[in-house]
Amino acid sequence: MKDFFKLNKGGWGLKEMVIIVAILLSFLLIAGYYIFVLYSDMGYDVPYQYAELESRIKASAVNYVAKNNLKDSKAIISLSDMQKNGYLDLFTDSNDNECNGYVIYEDYDYKSYISCEFYKTSGYNKSYE
Repeated sequence: MKDFFKLNKGGWGLKEMVIIVAILLSFLLIAGYYIFVLYSDMGYDVPYQYAELESRIKASAVNYVAKNNLKDSKAIISLSDMQKNGYLDLFTDSNDNECNGYVIYEDYDYKSYISCEFYKTSGYNKSYE
């Protein structure tokens, strides 16, 4: 039983394992950095920028519903309707690509959908533009 608890002198120790993990993590960090740079150069924006656009169109739809007394109905409010009535100005992403969108209003709930060159909200329906 005493031999069972002896360590194998030819195996890996903690020092070697820490070195290997450090090397692997450094490769992972370098690869992550280059992937980020690659997507930035291709014109892809970080997702929070599109979430901000979705919030803008949603806020405009809230104003549109309040001013047009649509509170008890279901409505699909297109970006063009909001722009025609002065609730929203030019709607572009950070690369100045024009975006389209709409908001579905139902039972005091607003769901915003946008479509830009490099991003489209899940469930977006082009016929609602």
